Amino acid sequence: MFTIKAASAASAVVSLAIANVLGAAQAQAGPLDNDVQLCAFDRPCITDVHDLVNDGIWVEWDPNGPYDKFHFSWAHKGGPWHPNEFSGRTHFVIRSAWKDTEYVFSLQGCESVLIGKDNCSPFEETSFVTNNI
Repeated sequence: MFTIKAASAASAVVSLAIANVLGAAQAQAGPLDNDVQLCAFDRPCITDVHDLVNDGIWVEWDPNGPYDKFHFSWAHKGGPWHPNEFSGRTHFVIRSAWKDTEYVFSLQGCESVLIGKDNCSPFEETSFVTNNI
């Protein structure tokens, strides 16, 4: 994923033109004002990550494809990975998040097949630092 700070709507248009050259298929408004997140065309796109009032982290994504299953993993810096697999959801909530800590997220979309290995996208990865939640 690419994140570009856009100072104005005109610079956001320029950012989108750059995204086309870089192979990004879509642009999303980021969780912060004037952020433009540019997403690769061949995988789900993490579109929102924010602190929850009750000591958690909300992670949301756009499937960006015909995926019916997602592999989502997370870890805090230096900690173990916590893998999850589920269908039909486009968000995940991490409970009991640590304050002022960097978290890393990894997301993959898959199309289930009846026989053989599922058709899965490359992984999308991003990180987020919690506030004083």
